[in-house]
Amino acid sequence: MDNIKNIAPALMGRGVENLDLSMLDEPSKKQILQTLGDEYLRRGDLREATKSFVMASDSTRLLDVGGEYEKLHQLTNALEVYKMANSFQHIKRIGDNCLKDDNLNDALKAFTILNDNRQLSAIGERCMQKQKWQAAIKVFSYLGDKEKLVKIGDLCAEERSFEDAFRAYKLSGKIEKLNDFGNLCFKSGFLEAALESFTLADNKAMIMFINQNFKKTAS
Repeated sequence: MDNIKNIAPALMGRGVENLDLSMLDEPSKKQILQTLGDEYLRRGDLREATKSFVMASDSTRLLDVGGEYEKLHQLTNALEVYKMANSFQHIKRIGDNCLKDDNLNDALKAFTILNDNRQLSAIGERCMQKQKWQAAIKVFSYLGDKEKLVKIGDLCAEERSFEDAFRAYKLSGKIEKLNDFGNLCFKSGFLEAALESFTLADNKAMIMFINQNFKKTAS
């Protein structure tokens, strides 16, 4: 075990996931994994360093990896590593900073990990203001806020952003909205979208009408 650093390059060449350390006791296995992780970290291979420290159950060193990701402005990766390390303090710090910088995607990820519904709702509202519909749909779907999803669907439908509107209405589960949207798509000539909406709304009459009169077009 005194010569781990000497054999580290050979072990690293195999990849940490491919090593068979089953014959070693837990302290020896952990020491090897920590040494490999330190060397990966020194070389800038953060992915393999993360794997090594996770396998070694070394939360302290995982924080070092997260810090390196932050230096590279790879906040999504940093959040993932901090999550593995159960460092919710670091996650909240990143989330707060992302909100200040208007980085809503990483803020959304941070507060989703923290399950902070109050902050998530605020992020969803900001996404709506900025017309970032997909992010807003993701937030309010996670929160189970059907009324907000309907509102997003209405706004998207007004803008003829049919794909986002359909997704919002579908996640809201509101049958009447799916029917209304199906009618809008039908009148606009988007038969496939209309058929899909009517199918979710279980509107058998309109499904039959489209299939019988526009079957080739809708299929």
